[in-house]
Amino acid sequence: MHLPRRSFFFAPCVWRRLSFGYVGQGLCTLLLVMGASLGFGQGDNFRIGQMRFDLRSEAGLEYNSNLGRSGDRATSDVIAQVGLDLRGAWDLTEINQLTLRIGARYDKYFNNSELDSSRNFLILSPDTELAFQLQVGNFSFRIFDRLTFSQDPGEQRFVDPSTGNTVGDVIAYNRFDNTLGINGLWDINPFWQAGGGLRRRDVVPIDSEFDFLRLTEHRLNLSLTHLLAANMRLGLFGTVSDVSYRENFQPDGQTYAGGVFAHWEPTAFLEVESQVGYFTGKFDREGLSQDRSDPSGMNGSLLFRNYLRSDFEHSLAFSRDFSLGTVSNTVRVEDVAYRIAYSGFERSSVDGGVNYTRGRESGGISPERYNRWTFRLGTGYALSTQLTFRVSYRYTTNDSNLPIRDYNQHVTSLRFQYDF
Repeated sequence: MHLPRRSFFFAPCVWRRLSFGYVGQGLCTLLLVMGASLGFGQGDNFRIGQMRFDLRSEAGLEYNSNLGRSGDRATSDVIAQVGLDLRGAWDLTEINQLTLRIGARYDKYFNNSELDSSRNFLILSPDTELAFQLQVGNFSFRIFDRLTFSQDPGEQRFVDPSTGNTVGDVIAYNRFDNTLGINGLWDINPFWQAGGGLRRRDVVPIDSEFDFLRLTEHRLNLSLTHLLAANMRLGLFGTVSDVSYRENFQPDGQTYAGGVFAHWEPTAFLEVESQVGYFTGKFDREGLSQDRSDPSGMNGSLLFRNYLRSDFEHSLAFSRDFSLGTVSNTVRVEDVAYRIAYSGFERSSVDGGVNYTRGRESGGISPERYNRWTFRLGTGYALSTQLTFRVSYRYTTNDSNLPIRDYNQHVTSLRFQYDF
């Protein structure tokens, strides 16, 4: 395997970005000017032909004390942000609809300009997609395409394959991530529903040193749901996926999962969701990542959501899940989360939460095991019916078997949002 510029590998990451070159710098301004010229108002802002659009804009500042989540070389920065959320809908018939959503944001790093200036990136939110919803008799279908362009400073763990050492630099991993799929639902009768879906996901890095992470994944999922009572649903689910990598660092493989799920609302103030299943993976033994395992085990989730009153809710959630790794076959993540939200003030709201997360890589070069605590607190205030601002703070502390990954991180942000 040839890595022409740098030789490293990384662990899972999150942020989404889209690159438009210099055109991207003017996109937000262009859409704001369009909004002003077309006479925006709350709700649907404007129309193009038969398509209705709604536009919101956002601007803010964020301070991050540790971009790279490093234990020995913490890099801090202040980030200026400007963005938009554009939603469109075209009612082809009373029951068939074409929808579009684009959530984009430009970030300017004051101390680490290489993260924004080299490609003029726009963050593109994960729910950005084009979708077509169709209903024929008792059958309904949703065809969608979800495209992102992503850069992830600080979210990933890099590994030198020759030594197994973790690299602490803040490095951007740029890639296209496209998912094309179709989901279907069959209303067999008022009490039974059958569902299924098929999707293809392609991850295409644009920097040659990351070609070993180029992959194609096909996934099939099936479900059967029964309405046991007006406030309770029970069901079965199953998924099968096939993963193929372009190069031979990560091994090709198949994953299988199945189980049961339930949704229950015992009262108007309490909601319970649960899922219990089993996961297993079968991977080739030839990958250069050196992970020779076939991970398997129980997975599932349990959520309790309580509405003490119309303006106050809190929830407690437990989950255990397996996901594809990037320096290992899979990563097993167990999470406990408590969240609370109150909106009873005249113009403001308060929310917060605490998470405990435990992660385990299945093997490979220097597999990581970590325990992580995250605390969040935020408040929002409505300056007018259209303009709101939000202040939030997040603290994360991570305890890893890899000393370089023992870190503390503080993130404080201030954001304004305008609904045209």
